[in-house]
Amino acid sequence: MYHRITPTPTSVYDRTPQDFRAELERLAAEDYVPVTATDYATGHIDIPAGKHPVVLTFDDGSTSQFTMDGFGERGHWAPRSACCWTWPPEHPDSAWSRRSTCSTRRSASRPRRSLTWLHQHGFFEIGDHTLSHPNLRHLSAAEAQHEIAGMQRIINDALPGVPVRSRGPPVGRAPQDPALASNGSADG
Repeated sequence: MYHRITPTPTSVYDRTPQDFRAELERLAAEDYVPVTATDYATGHIDIPAGKHPVVLTFDDGSTSQFTMDGFGERGHWAPRSACCWTWPPEHPDSAWSRRSTCSTRRSASRPRRSLTWLHQHGFFEIGDHTLSHPNLRHLSAAEAQHEIAGMQRIINDALPGVPVRSRGPPVGRAPQDPALASNGSADG
């Protein structure tokens, strides 16, 4: 689980670019291959024999995870963003290519066009991380559904027809009734 990749960590959730790159290199050297959160949860593990699945999740949608230098068909990510290391240009068809889960939220700096670009290029599985990142355990059923359904609506507006298959509950806390994360509706 990664939050910010930054040269100046300010919390336990931050990683330096050097630490992040070293961890990816260690995982690759130990025969780990990324799968999405949905693939892991459903048991759809399509990796070479003798390899080990690993789920890489990027929570909160920070610019250190994905930043574009340009947009359109020729848009590309900024060299210091995390996806540059998980899909290295020198190995675009490697087993590490484009298999991560990004759980985003409304207040993230990820513009709609970035979600569209990521999906069009098959990069991340886009997951729901709620509208405002609350501890869902402390909310009423209606508040929890509003947070989840509201973010799903934003993702669906950016990516029509693409189902949201994974949810990363903020601080790892599901609603008091865990079924609320997969059933129900809010605000229409």
